Amino acid sequence: MPNKTGFSFLKKKGFLVPVSAVILIILAVLIFKARNGNYEIIQVKRGPIAQEVEITGKTKSANSVDLAFERSGRVTAVNVFVGDKIGAGQALIYLDTSELRAQLLDAQANTDSQRAKLDELKIGSRLEDVKIKETEL
Repeated sequence: MPNKTGFSFLKKKGFLVPVSAVILIILAVLIFKARNGNYEIIQVKRGPIAQEVEITGKTKSANSVDLAFERSGRVTAVNVFVGDKIGAGQALIYLDTSELRAQLLDAQANTDSQRAKLDELKIGSRLEDVKIKETEL
């Protein structure tokens, strides 16, 4: 005769053991999580992934450049400022080159003078110079 309550499956031996095992496992997991603390329940939803990372420390660039002049001097022009993007070969600042220009002009004048003397020697002695040397002898 069928049971009218609809819970006749609870009286079977094979049903009570697996259900009890599942309940014990669920209780064990809940107790273990409660002891570890610090967990957060978040509702999952579709969207873009964004993550922000905050770290403190020192960074080192892959390429480092030593910015130095071969000579010291007075700065006459600054072409860039802090934060500007620069490219390879771009002049950042200019130094006063008036002293170097004066040295260059002096060297060019000395070269011209020596070249004139060399040309005179290539041409040979003048007749007047030969007579002066003969009288000196």
